[in-house]
Amino acid sequence: MQLFQFLHDKKFHEFLLHIDYNLANNVLETGCQYCEGNLHVGDYPRKPHGLTSQFRDIYAERLSFCCAKCKKRNTPPSVRFFGRYWYVAPVLLLISALTRPINDKLIDKIYHFFGIHVFKSTIKRWRQWWGSVFASSTFWRQSKGIMPSTIADITLPIPRLLMQIYGGETEDSLLETLKFITPISYGFHRLI
Repeated sequence: MQLFQFLHDKKFHEFLLHIDYNLANNVLETGCQYCEGNLHVGDYPRKPHGLTSQFRDIYAERLSFCCAKCKKRNTPPSVRFFGRYWYVAPVLLLISALTRPINDKLIDKIYHFFGIHVFKSTIKRWRQWWGSVFASSTFWRQSKGIMPSTIADITLPIPRLLMQIYGGETEDSLLETLKFITPISYGFHRLI
């Protein structure tokens, strides 16, 4: 867990916000996904979990748009948020990637490292989601076809496997994994 010191660096979280702005600009330029109408800013507030107070302002809003014509919401992909989950995407992904048994020792380590309380039942639910909903999704089945042969080692939790494909336990591997899974938080491949 000590490898993820970048989680305590404001520049890392600001960079995620910058990526989200770029993703949002792509959606804005494309127009409404339903009727191709013009989009207007329709950001909505979020009360993210899994962060110390010093980073909450970076996660206070989910970038989104509303169509001027059909009034439907057009929410772009995000590397900061994992669909409707309350926990921010980087923390949810890292905790889901842990291979240790879910016990008090793990909960204590998470609190010590991340400065947050996560219930055992929450971690169990996340692991079940990755192992069932995500693992059986069209997105994952299609993605496995373009992955390296190391994907066969499915004994690892999927988030950990993805991070290893993208370079292991580094800031870059987390960023690449977050970018890779953005399609499941919106649009056709939405799982959350």
